[in-house]
Amino acid sequence: MTIRWNRTVGPLACVLATASGGATASRPAAAQPEPSPAPEPPADHVTLHGDVFARYGQDRMGDQKRYEFDLPRARLVADVVLDDHFGGRIMVETVPSSQRGSLYGVDGDSYVLRAREAFAEAKTGNLGGGFALSGRMGIVPTLAIGPLDAMWGHRVLTAVGLEKWNLSAPADFGATTAVLLPKQMGDLTVGVFQGEGYHQREQNDGKNVGARLLAHPLAPWMPPKPGEAGLTVLVAGEKGTLGPARATNDRWTAAVAYEHRYASAGADVSLARGVRGLPSQHARVMAGWLRVGPFWGADIVARYELVDPDSDTAGARDQVQSWRAGAGWHGSFEDTARAFDVHLTYGRDSGGELAEAAEPLLPVRGVHLDVGLAF
Repeated sequence: MTIRWNRTVGPLACVLATASGGATASRPAAAQPEPSPAPEPPADHVTLHGDVFARYGQDRMGDQKRYEFDLPRARLVADVVLDDHFGGRIMVETVPSSQRGSLYGVDGDSYVLRAREAFAEAKTGNLGGGFALSGRMGIVPTLAIGPLDAMWGHRVLTAVGLEKWNLSAPADFGATTAVLLPKQMGDLTVGVFQGEGYHQREQNDGKNVGARLLAHPLAPWMPPKPGEAGLTVLVAGEKGTLGPARATNDRWTAAVAYEHRYASAGADVSLARGVRGLPSQHARVMAGWLRVGPFWGADIVARYELVDPDSDTAGARDQVQSWRAGAGWHGSFEDTARAFDVHLTYGRDSGGELAEAAEPLLPVRGVHLDVGLAF
């Protein structure tokens, strides 16, 4: 769904344009009027899109059982295009009003809206050789989680390890500059961030700096397409501090994935130097995943994750292993931007003796029904 703002009729005049895929009734050739040329879209417009993830889970934690409906994600995005060079984005999401471990928030524990991304963007055209530049400032996406989500491709089932285990935020206050590589080969991006994430204000006068290479090495011969990105390689790092004490807060990520129309597989590893404000604590997250399908809309997917919250001590006794596998159905509507997913999966989280002592609810095993809508 695209809302285009036409300056010539004033700021309150909006034209709602939707994709049309229906057939029209045929008429005799003599009665058909000459087709009129399609109107040029206005230079400035706003595109609305979003997604909703809903879940019903039956989990068993030790001797406890839990049957629960949940809303892991609900987002609405407005992409603003002023002309070929200037634009921006505003994204809002729903979150529980209480903090983790709390029973009460706003009006009980209501879901509230907060800004997830809000930035202005400027970009160039072709600078020669197919290279281009792009710059953003505001609440901008961080460098690793977005590409990892795209490579994994099943965010409706679970977040990637960096986000799931609270080692990094998907967005932060800051600015990024990207060099867009020719022939859809990817980008080289550098950024400066406050370091606390988009859900907190700055807590010290230091800034985090980071860089990312996101590459599609086979793009000159196999151009990436929706649902078929081919070979993707990600290398990203961010160095900085966290909190008033300016504790070390460095993150390094490497990942590789291959996505074909009927199968995909990938693996990633992330290292964290400084965890929860403890500069001496080093953590790591490793993951691998596999998807077979979709065939007639159905696919099979599996993901394994190993989390070591303190890789310098305790060996494997504090590690947590997480895996999830299942099957589902994916349906696309008139275009690839609108889709519907239903997956039924079984998963288990287990840990070493120290991990299970620190988290009494481990091990956790359960069945989840996940439904996702992208529009």
